[in-house]
Formats: sequence, structure tokens, C-alpha cells
Amino acid sequence: MVPQAAECEEELRTQHHGGNGAGHGIVRCQEVVILAVFEEGRPRTKLDKKDFRPEKLKDTNLSVARKEHTTRPTFNEHVIGDESGPKGRLLGVACVETRLLRALTFEMVGGQPPASKTGRAVCVVDRVEQGDHDGHAALGFSEALEALSERQKSQWRTTTRNNLVDVFGSGSCRVPGWWQARHATRPVMRAPSRALPRRRALCTNWKKPM
Repeated sequence: MVPQAAECEEELRTQHHGGNGAGHGIVRCQEVVILAVFEEGRPRTKLDKKDFRPEKLKDTNLSVARKEHTTRPTFNEHVIGDESGPKGRLLGVACVETRLLRALTFEMVGGQPPASKTGRAVCVVDRVEQGDHDGHAALGFSEALEALSERQKSQWRTTTRNNLVDVFGSGSCRVPGWWQARHATRPVMRAPSRALPRRRALCTNWKKPM
């Protein structure tokens, strides 16, 4: 299944630095994407909103790995890398089917006469820049959020980050051998008035790469 998303135009074509025909093509809805969670100077054992930095989401530059196209050695080299650097040690990984990320929405209320409109909140893009591995992808806020007022935009960006905590927290990747994903069965969406993240435990048995 391919994305059908006017709100996320970049999803509909490859963003690989090698151009059309390079890499693995657009990220399909049934694919699983994997988020690596690092200590980053704040020891903890659970996902939180800071794992989904707004500046990275605004630039569609929050890195994930495409499970189908990422080997364990590639993950170790390109994603984990040197744990003595600023990002610190790997705390764990979380994964989710792309379709659940694309199912996250926002609601715009206002206008004359008052009306409401919903739209996509998150885009999942095949983005591979120089130095990235070919299984790299990126998450970002949907272009549709730009239609909101500044106040609504700020509220829904915060809510979307909280919803990402929930949707990634509903599945985890585990060893032995290779990733074995346990997926959520339905997407999660919360309104700004309920924008407090549920605290989900990370899978921590990836702390020591093989």
C-alpha cells in the first residue's frame, strides 16, 4: 500500500540524494520503522516528548530506520555509532507500523461560520542524505498544520509529539536473533486538553550491540 496524502507531498516521491531509482523508494504503509532512543544526558527508562524534538519534526528530519531495509550491522554502525558522543548510550528501541503514524490527525476549529476540519499530523518520508544508510527515513510534521493559527499550531505540535510517545510506546522490538515487532492494533489521537504523555517503558535489551 502506498501513501495517499496531499498533506505530505514529500511522501509521494523518493528523497534519496541519489535521485529517482536510488535506495528503496517511498516508505509504504505496511513497513515498520524503528526509533533508537539515546540517553542524551538525561538517564531514564521510558519514552518521553523530548525524544520527538520539535525542530527536527519541523524540518522532517527526525531519524528512523526502515526495518525491512536495515541490517543489524548497519544499525550498529549508522544508528548507534559511538556511544561516547553527545547522544550518549543507547537506552532502547521502539518500533511501529508506518500506517499508524500516518493515521495520526489534528483538528482545526474556527472560521465563519465556525467549522472543524481534520488533517494528517505526521509524515513519514524516504529521506537519505549523504552519509545516511539506504534504510534511513524521517518523520516530520504534516504540511497541513501550516493552515492552523499560530496558537492552534503550537497546541497541535505539542499534542502530536505526545501522540508519537503513545504510538511508539505501544510496540517494541526485541531480540534474540533479530527484531521481532509487537504492533499496536489501532492509532492513538489525543486533543490538546489531554496532552500529557503516558509513560511507556523502553525495550532495554538492545543496550549491548552484537
